[in-house]
Amino acid sequence: MDWKKKQEAENLFEESLTKLQLQDMEGAIKDLDKAIELIPDVPEYYWNRGACKGNLKRNREAVEDFTKGIELNPNDHMAYLNRGMSYSFNDEGVLFGPDARIKEAIDDFNKAIQIVPDDPFGWFLRGKCKAGSGQYPVEHGIDDLSEAIALKPNYIDALRERAQCYYKINDFGAAHEDLTKVLEKKPDEAKGYLYRSICVINAIKDFEAAFDDSNRAIQLDPELWEAYFIRGLANYRLKHYRNAIRDFDKALENGIENMEKGFFHRGLAKSSIHNFDGSIADFTEAIKLKPAMPLLYFNRGISYFHKRSYDLAMADFDKVLELGHIDALIYDWRGYTLLESRDYRGALPELEKALKIDPKCLNAYFRIGKAKYHLGDFAAARESQLCALKIDPNYKWAKEALEFLDSEEAKRKAANDKPKPPLPDSAIDD
Repeated sequence: MDWKKKQEAENLFEESLTKLQLQDMEGAIKDLDKAIELIPDVPEYYWNRGACKGNLKRNREAVEDFTKGIELNPNDHMAYLNRGMSYSFNDEGVLFGPDARIKEAIDDFNKAIQIVPDDPFGWFLRGKCKAGSGQYPVEHGIDDLSEAIALKPNYIDALRERAQCYYKINDFGAAHEDLTKVLEKKPDEAKGYLYRSICVINAIKDFEAAFDDSNRAIQLDPELWEAYFIRGLANYRLKHYRNAIRDFDKALENGIENMEKGFFHRGLAKSSIHNFDGSIADFTEAIKLKPAMPLLYFNRGISYFHKRSYDLAMADFDKVLELGHIDALIYDWRGYTLLESRDYRGALPELEKALKIDPKCLNAYFRIGKAKYHLGDFAAARESQLCALKIDPNYKWAKEALEFLDSEEAKRKAANDKPKPPLPDSAIDD
């Protein structure tokens, strides 16, 4: 061996490590190129050059270097982990992007775990790849991440990643638990508070806590626009409607991920303060973005109803049915709309459809009773209210309607019992 060349190569390798720490990837690669030219059979030179190329998103070149290093030393588990990470990126440097070589990545992670089964990093990388690539069930990713956490209980990256997995499968309680552990160790992590606030809203329904978490996220990162949306949701559920509108304004002004949700929930908040023109405008914007979402037409229809624009309300309710959303609520609102527009006969079939779907739909019984009253069928009107009260004896509207019907019946009876005035003399036959 040429000891002079070896020493020169080692010096270049040490210089490359310094440059790597300083994030001078190009400079480190140049040093490693020279070191490899001097001594071409040292695996660490290839591995480090591969790491530098990976940082520069030159992942195919990185894979070539890791592969050469593995050929020289096939027993270093970190080499497989690094090559697996490079396989996980596509040519544009997008993690799990199109054309990323996920199978090869998993094979490398498997090999690394086989060599060193008690390294939590290997389990973490394989779990993240399985969960994030979309090519494996999320639960498989959770299993690997759980193994990493079992080996290293305070493994923040694994806890954070597992929380994301639980979030994907709507296990918000488990996600909340993991995020709480993350925030105990990383109390200034804005996104941790954001994601935990989402879990609180969906699982725990503690809207004060959701407000506190989303508010903390905003304090830590005032440009975390999704946090304004979540704080808006918390404000809405706490009936702080004007504050909710301000938060939704901020989220929408800066472009959140799902804009239609921002418009929809701002529309709900505006509707709650009887700003129906504003709610209609917001629901309309949401419909432009998601024209096949029945809930948007349904809520816009309700706003039109409150403006007494009954034809427009019915058009939106028609669209809900056209989109295949059929339940008791839509038929109840259709019947209610026809009832308020004084089409009493037209209202009855809609309300009866509501009862066919949900025989305990109290509002439908109440509205049928109201329609029957206006059609002069007082006995049927009374029977409908009694049906509602059999289901819920405390149903306010039926109780009030029954009292009204009893009062009207008493008035009619009193009028019929009054003695009739005598006929005038001119009416008596001679």
